[in-house]
Amino acid sequence: MWGARNWRGFLVTGRPCVNAMIRLSYADGTTDVIATDNSWQTAPGPIVRNNVYLGEHYDARREVKNWAADNPAGSWKGAVAVAGPAGAPQAQMQPPVRVTKILQPRSIREVKPGTYLLDMGQNFAGGVRLRVQGPAGRQVVLRFGEDTLKDGQINVMTSVAGQIKGGNGGPGAPHIAWQEDRYTLKGGGVETWSPRFTYHGFRYVEVSGWPGRPGAGDITGLRMNADLQPGAALRVPTTCSTGWIP
Repeated sequence: MWGARNWRGFLVTGRPCVNAMIRLSYADGTTDVIATDNSWQTAPGPIVRNNVYLGEHYDARREVKNWAADNPAGSWKGAVAVAGPAGAPQAQMQPPVRVTKILQPRSIREVKPGTYLLDMGQNFAGGVRLRVQGPAGRQVVLRFGEDTLKDGQINVMTSVAGQIKGGNGGPGAPHIAWQEDRYTLKGGGVETWSPRFTYHGFRYVEVSGWPGRPGAGDITGLRMNADLQPGAALRVPTTCSTGWIP
């Protein structure tokens, strides 16, 4: 993303992999542990692209029906064992990031035919949740920004990742790193979706490809932050002669 540096060469996590287990507790007090190994099965899923900054693309048509059945539909392959990250796992020390507030759009305007701009009323970190119904294959595109242009359309340059605004990123970086999510409908009823592997900093959302016109309850904002519990205000004594600093 940032010119010469490839984050894959700097992060201890390396390539994506999984280390997990299922712990079964029975009524008679016994337990079983099923740990990840090469007997597990894998299959392509509906998340076709994800980046913590750039966004997530989700194709609901690729969801595997009855994936937990004895003979699920789809092409399944055995998992491959890898070394994984170095070191020993340990519990996270701070509260996890959660959705702590649901935001309703203050306004929805059609800025050009088929393209709508939602004002969420405040700048925040998080994402959106869609509630949409339409034909299979219809793709809804969401772009995010902290401000708008003079003509009222979204200014995607206000929230680009890594300040990549014109080809100044490293190998593999996009020419303009705007934040964008895409959802492809599977059809057949009301579909609800929100991205799981990305977040954005934004106030405004540009929506295109929506079947019809989005209503106030169709797109909601999900404010995300570390789920710290509220605490009492503290006053900290200082060594200077002015006394206390709140």
